[in-house]
Amino acid sequence: MGEDRPIRLASEAPFAVGAMAVTPAVREVAWPSGRRTLEPRVMQVLVALAGADGAVVGRDTLVQRCWEGRVVGDAAINRVISLLRQLAAETQAFSVETVTKVGYRLQPAETATVARPVSATMRTPTASLIGLAMAGLILALLLGYWANFVRGAAPPEAIGRVAVGRFEVHQADPELERLAAGLSDALVGVLTRSGVEALPDGGGQGGRGDLRIAGSLDREAGELIVSTRVLDRKTGMVLSTLRLTRPADAAAGLADQAALNLAAGLDCALEDRKRSGRNFSPTVLALYLNTCDAIAREGNGPRMLTAARRLVAAAPDLAVAQALFGVAQANAALDLDLASEEAKALRQGARDAAAQALALDPKTPKAYLAIANSYRPGGQWAERERNYLMARQIDPNLGPGRMSYVGLLREVGRVREAFTIDEHAMDSADPRTLIPARVFGVILNAQLGDLDEAEARLAELERLDPQTAQGLAWRIATNWQAPGPARARVRTLVAHGAVKPKAAACVLDYLDGDIAAATRRGLPTSCAGAPADRRVMLLARQGDTDGAYAEIDDALATNGSTALLFDPAMKGFRADPRFIPLARRLGLVDYWRQGHWPDFCTEPGLPYDCRTAFGLNP
Repeated sequence: MGEDRPIRLASEAPFAVGAMAVTPAVREVAWPSGRRTLEPRVMQVLVALAGADGAVVGRDTLVQRCWEGRVVGDAAINRVISLLRQLAAETQAFSVETVTKVGYRLQPAETATVARPVSATMRTPTASLIGLAMAGLILALLLGYWANFVRGAAPPEAIGRVAVGRFEVHQADPELERLAAGLSDALVGVLTRSGVEALPDGGGQGGRGDLRIAGSLDREAGELIVSTRVLDRKTGMVLSTLRLTRPADAAAGLADQAALNLAAGLDCALEDRKRSGRNFSPTVLALYLNTCDAIAREGNGPRMLTAARRLVAAAPDLAVAQALFGVAQANAALDLDLASEEAKALRQGARDAAAQALALDPKTPKAYLAIANSYRPGGQWAERERNYLMARQIDPNLGPGRMSYVGLLREVGRVREAFTIDEHAMDSADPRTLIPARVFGVILNAQLGDLDEAEARLAELERLDPQTAQGLAWRIATNWQAPGPARARVRTLVAHGAVKPKAAACVLDYLDGDIAAATRRGLPTSCAGAPADRRVMLLARQGDTDGAYAEIDDALATNGSTALLFDPAMKGFRADPRFIPLARRLGLVDYWRQGHWPDFCTEPGLPYDCRTAFGLNP
């Protein structure tokens, strides 16, 4: 193993650390009592430390091998080491020792040794017969685990069975054939990790699935097109269809993105089917899948509502369906003018549907999620939080509930707590939250001042969802990045058609000036039509606190969310005497007085004491 060779997880062989089996290619670790998916960076550092066979690995070597030599701050490395130590405490398989001013050393638990990759172990000529026998036993266990994982062996409480067919290719195209095979494998892996018993179709065990996935992969007009179908295995009825397109030069990650998109809807529907304890007819399951697809994948308000209305009409006494109807209405309201009568009616409809679900089954977690999401952003935090926690109490692993709660915590300034919950969501196998959790991961790392890690997360996301990654790259350039790199990034985004020239002109004109100049006030004329929340952030970033306060009401009225108040660029805004009266008017102080302290109260140099400002002292 070359000491300076960058670690490519896809090409790393499985190995063991003590009683923990490690599969780098799928970022999985498994031990006698559990299994987890690690972040890519955490897995890379684990591979680097485990491969050193007990030797100390320097921080510079970790940066070279795991961050490919990019300049990263100590916080990024410390965070990954902290996550590894949490894994060590959970698995009891190893420990990570800090060697002061040198680096880190991984020590397997007790006397177990770090297993080398299978091919290397089989070539060891000097092992004793007993050692070879033990190594053979360990390897057999590892190979059994790996074979079961690749085949898609389901956890004991699988939420459904799905047979995954090979995707068809209608052209003589070797690259498409390779991508199609990878897509089938990716689907089996993603579905299995989320709790679905997924098996390759083609006879044998695959015939046990009650659903079947089929599809095709084509190249057309410079685009790759993935078309998928979910079918009822007994009747052949097509239950749902999805289509994903990508530029032909962006094939990397296509299989994983298509697998996640399809798995998100399946996981939603099959999990609720299991919770209900009822067999869904093919018609009801088709309506359920289409509603779940619209919510989890598309965020398409009209389609969400149409599919959900048809679902509850077909199954009015199904609690999980009523709850899903409530979620669909609450989510659709977010796409409208928050103060419009239509949005108000949808929010009330969400509560009514949730009440109906709870009347049918009081232990329906998505009903509480629907109630929480039915309140417009920027208020009702205590009530929203109460309902999120009720949903979590019933189902601690409800991924969409975690994401909604992360959003609420950002609105009230509890950014560090939001970060912790988001980290757990990224470690989960829920396909509904894998991409949203990474989106929040980029934002939260940037808000907490770790722009290096935000960029690393962005690079991961770019592979899974290039379009979403471009939107976040624009946000980084606008809110956090230094002027020089930000200008280059904005121009690249414009060249790729990801940002409209008019929006880019505002930011480029802003960056071309001296942001920190004490005499600079106001924004360039090219920013006249910019969204109010962006204008506030730009004004605050340049230190024009008066300008930011002049526009903050418009920004909050338009965007609804108060999360922008807790951005690093708003530190001067929060230190201003006008902030606490604004927070009191918004209802934030009443929420904070209940003991939910915001992070900014510990900021150095804050010119007031939060307890006094919140009226908690006599």
